[in-house]
Amino acid sequence: MKKWMGYAVVILWLAAAVKYIAEPQATGEVRVMEAFTRSDFQEAECGLRLAGYLSGEAYGDAREEALLREVAERLDLKTGYQFQRVETDGTRIVELFKEMPEAKVSIRIVTVNPEREEVRSNYLYVGLDFFQSPASGLYYKEKLEELADEYGMDTSVTLTLTGVYEGDLNREARNIVSDQLLGAMGAREQEAYKSEELYTVYAYTENWQEHTVINGKKVNINLAFSYDEEQNKTFVYLGSPLILDEY
Repeated sequence: MKKWMGYAVVILWLAAAVKYIAEPQATGEVRVMEAFTRSDFQEAECGLRLAGYLSGEAYGDAREEALLREVAERLDLKTGYQFQRVETDGTRIVELFKEMPEAKVSIRIVTVNPEREEVRSNYLYVGLDFFQSPASGLYYKEKLEELADEYGMDTSVTLTLTGVYEGDLNREARNIVSDQLLGAMGAREQEAYKSEELYTVYAYTENWQEHTVINGKKVNINLAFSYDEEQNKTFVYLGSPLILDEY
């Protein structure tokens, strides 16, 4: 039954994502997503991250869990999740999480200085990872943005796409992949560091709403490559506006 419930949640996620992609206002972001997912990767994943300040109030266990359940329900996750708590000196973390073959969800309230009212700070963190349907990320990116607005969080949602190639792509091959992806997204390169050890590109496209500024230039696409010797695979990361996950 638990396995079936997990599949049911994923089916709802996929259906919602398809509906979102069909909406006209999403055209620009869909172009970016399609450029990535239509590349000849052996595997493709999508990750979303939201992190921001909530308040300085003392929540308590019941209120923390109620807030986490509320966020989970807003993200179409209604059953099958678990809670865990971790406390260290000066920090308390309560997490609602669920892992499935197709997706992973982590929603946390991180409280810094929980026993000191004058400096207490509560932060909300949400991590969503889709392993078999990267396009789901666009639908849930919008949901997270709405959530952040309602909670008064002055932050943005970051999206990271990950593609995998077998073997070690040399610099020439990485240049080809980078040029193809940026061209399909309608993006122009702004800054780049291209060597065998470090290959990362900062670009800008008008097809994506958010942007940051690096060295006085608008940036909303961050492309990077890394090679894993043990797996003999090259990982391609695309973040908007920047890649925040380790790679």
